[in-house]
Amino acid sequence: AIGCELLDMETTLHAPSRTSPNVWLYLAVRFIQGIGLNISSTTLLTPFLFALTKDVAWIGYAEGAQGVARGVVAIPAGLLADRFGSVLLIRVGTSLLTLSVIVMLVLVNLTLDPILVYYVLLGCLICFGIANGTAQASLFTIFR
Repeated sequence: AIGCELLDMETTLHAPSRTSPNVWLYLAVRFIQGIGLNISSTTLLTPFLFALTKDVAWIGYAEGAQGVARGVVAIPAGLLADRFGSVLLIRVGTSLLTLSVIVMLVLVNLTLDPILVYYVLLGCLICFGIANGTAQASLFTIFR
């Protein structure tokens, strides 16, 4: 055929013999983010916040704070990842994410003043948003 090259079938059909550490890092971060997201958004957060506050507006404030924190942090985190390296920011973001998930899990099992619990959860959600924005913005730079 005109303009076509023959492909070496031996080299194009085999998977690489060693997986890049970046792939494992990406999978680990996405796993931890998935756990945190499911705990905070779908499984526990909304019913728990409703049980605490009995007001859907307070649930919206808490969920919105997480999104705003993530949005505010994402662009600066991407710039910092370009300057200082993405692995450091991924580690910081994943550590914050893990910390906020652990605090949320412990908090659910404590019986404290509902207002105090709400504000601690709000802080955890802001931390979760910062962590998610930091790790997510840096995560895609590891494949360059």
